Amino acid sequence: TYHFYLYVYDRPWGDLHARVMLFLFSSRAGLQKSSSVTGYLEWERERGDAHLHLFTYEEARRALVVQRSGRYSVYLHVTFLVSEESCSDGAVELQQAVFVWSDSYREDMPLLRARDSVGCGVAAWAKSLYTAGVFSLSAGDRLMVEVSPQKLVGRHEKNLFFGAFFVAPEPGEEEEEEEKICQD
Repeated sequence: TYHFYLYVYDRPWGDLHARVMLFLFSSRAGLQKSSSVTGYLEWERERGDAHLHLFTYEEARRALVVQRSGRYSVYLHVTFLVSEESCSDGAVELQQAVFVWSDSYREDMPLLRARDSVGCGVAAWAKSLYTAGVFSLSAGDRLMVEVSPQKLVGRHEKNLFFGAFFVAPEPGEEEEEEEKICQD
């Protein structure tokens, strides 16, 4: 059995106190689609060094739940590993995506996507896809990851990671936070 590990760190970053999250893959249990409504990757939050801090995890949706509104840098890296046996149709389509569910539109919307197609002419190969961006997220938004084909994702924790870090409050909220600090 394999598990995904979720790491969340709180670290200073220049003048900004960033909330950094790293999601590391170390096994395959989370790669198997379950009979639940979602085909999103499942994350381990308790075993090993995995933990949640400043975010919560919604088991049913396999989603990381944002606790504070603001701008976040979100990223996803997946390495696909292919052997000759797993590549027989001429080419393999590789896809990865981060989806967000928000109270404001109440459906899963793509936030980040990366895709590539690799020919099967080589006996074995590895291909990494990486995508990142900065997004405004609201408290209660949920982030989920989908990867296809899941059976080709590398099994080592360095082959799959997903994360986000808090960059800044939304415009207008900065003044409110400064006022609160001055009043305290």
